[in-house]
Parts: sequence; structure tokens; C-alpha cells
Amino acid sequence: MKIAEVVRKHKEEIIRRWLERIAGEIPEVTNYDESIIKNSIPDLIDAIIYALENPDTSRIPVYSQQHAMQRSDLRIYSLKQVIREYNLLKNEIFRVAGEYEDIDPAERDTIMLVMDNAIEQAAETYFRIREEVYINARSIAEKKADELELQDENREDFIQSITHDLNTPLNNIKGCINLLEDDLEVDQVNRILQILKGSLHQAELLIKDFLDAATVTPSAKLPLHKVKTNILDELEREIHIFKTAHKRKIELRSNRNEIIVELDNNLLIRAFNNLLGNAIRHGNESSTITVYCDIENNSFKLTVHNFGRQIPADVLDAIFGRYYKIDEAGGGWGIGLAFVKEVVEAHGGEVSAKSNHGDGNSFELKIPVS
Repeated sequence: MKIAEVVRKHKEEIIRRWLERIAGEIPEVTNYDESIIKNSIPDLIDAIIYALENPDTSRIPVYSQQHAMQRSDLRIYSLKQVIREYNLLKNEIFRVAGEYEDIDPAERDTIMLVMDNAIEQAAETYFRIREEVYINARSIAEKKADELELQDENREDFIQSITHDLNTPLNNIKGCINLLEDDLEVDQVNRILQILKGSLHQAELLIKDFLDAATVTPSAKLPLHKVKTNILDELEREIHIFKTAHKRKIELRSNRNEIIVELDNNLLIRAFNNLLGNAIRHGNESSTITVYCDIENNSFKLTVHNFGRQIPADVLDAIFGRYYKIDEAGGGWGIGLAFVKEVVEAHGGEVSAKSNHGDGNSFELKIPVS
């Protein structure tokens, strides 16, 4: 009996085993109707059968876009879990088929090809959904700003902040999607999927913060929601994302094994991502970006240093002004550093920039802590 016939004959058994596996790993799926969870999986198995029976693999129909779109609407799912679903399905197909027939290497390659295409389509669909969120963010922000009747300057600040800060996780997602196109080992794929998950979570947090427009007023400072956190762990996670997505050398240095501080973690990480993003954009690609943090004189100190084009001494203070640019040709720091300053000052701290000839640029923030 050929493998295509085995898969066709035992299609329902494969799906049943697959449902049991994902219910074990994602128990929340049991709250949904089985037809919702199966979604287009039966069609995907039919595509595998078609590919096994037809040598022209360029015409294989794949149905993972619909599956990924539906999963993006279910809060219990992350991109990692969607891809995990496909890997579990692949495992069940091989297990069931192997119980009834020896699998030829060419047949195994065909099944892998269809499943890999399905996973790539699912990842791309997830990415496009998030990209559409970014595209629509400005129009949503404009509507919210109009409702609040913000003054012109604050209204534009509010709108620009949305589109600017969403660039960080979306650029990380783009970098990871590009990496997934390479030939990778399983552990490498898992690490990239973790980064995708973190970047998507970061984008979702930004959207939630931005759409909470009641906190935006013409004169108010940034509202703080302080929590105790080990900031070293938070910084290490963000650095890992940037290192993988942008293939850059970044080192985190500290004299301590942990730094427990009470601050608004979400705002500080957004500020840090702005500093790290600037260091990547304006630093030499071959040089190492250094991040240093410690507690000094009852203050949390964070420094981001990169080797790159020197910032003129006469603009080191002005660079933290909103929309300030050193020159149009080189591209400026835009609103990112202004936001960093707002975050630090909301915590009662201060931020500064230093530029030494031949030694690159350093951005340092200090926040008083207990």
C-alpha cells in the first residue's frame, strides 16, 4: 500500500491523534468547538496526499493562510504554538503512516516539503496581520487624538509615537522571518520562534498602551505603572532579540548578578529599545554595541555605547528634542530620544549623551531607586 493511500485511509485517525496532542500542550483549545480547532488541517492533509500522488510539486495547494488567520484571533495562541501545531501534525502523519507502510525517502521529502511550505505561509500570514496593524495604527491614533481634542503639538506627538515605537518589534519580526528562510537546525528555529513570540507580545503591549487614550492629555506626563523587576533579565531578553534579528554583536555588562528595581518596566524597555535601535542604525556594523547597567549612588544607571559617526558636541543636548535631526542626509534620531527623555524624567531621572572622538557615542540614563 502506498503512503498516499495510507494517509488517505487513516486521515481521521491522524487528525484525532493530532487533536489529542495539541489538547495536551494547549489545554485551552478544549474550550472551542472541534471544527474551529481543526480549521483547514483536513485540507492540508489532502494537499499532502495530492503531492504524494503528483510529481509536479510546484502546483501543490496549501491552506495554512486561513489557519494562521483564524489562530491570530484566538488569544490562547502565539506564533510559536501555531508552528508547533504543524510540527505535531507532521509527527502524527509519519507515525501513523509508518505503522502501516515503510516510508520511502522521496515520500518523506515530499511530506516535509508540503509541511515546510505550510509553516512558512503561516508565519508570513502572522507577520502580514501585524504589518496591517501597523499600517492602521496611525488612522486609529488620529481618531483617538481627535476625540480628545488634543493640542496640535501633543496630537502629533501621540500619533508619531505609535508609528515610531511599533517599528522596533516589527523590524525584529521581519529579521526573524528572513532568518526562517535559511536552512536551520531545529534548536535554531525554536530560538527564532521564541524571539518572534516576544516581538509579537511587545507589539501587542504597545497597541494596548496607545489605544488607552484616556491617559493622553495636552499637559500630563507619562503615567507610570511601577512594578519590582529584575531589570537584568529584561535587558538580556531584549538584547537576545536584537542580536538574532539584526545579526549584530551586543554585550551586556554589569557588576551584579541581578538588579531589582521598582519602575515602569514597559516604558523603560521601550526607551531601551529606542537606544539600542539607534545604536544599531548609526553604529559600525563590525563593532560591538555595549550595554552597561548598575546601581550607583542610589540610582539605576544604564548606558548604551556604540562605535559610529560622532555626534557633534554642540548638539548633544538638543538631540533629545522631539523631531531633532543632525542632518537630513544622514538621518536623525527623530522622536525616539525625546521619548527616552520623557520616560526617564517621568521617573525623576535624567538622560545625557556623550561623544568622544574615536570612541563612539554613549547614551546614559539615571533613575533614582530605593
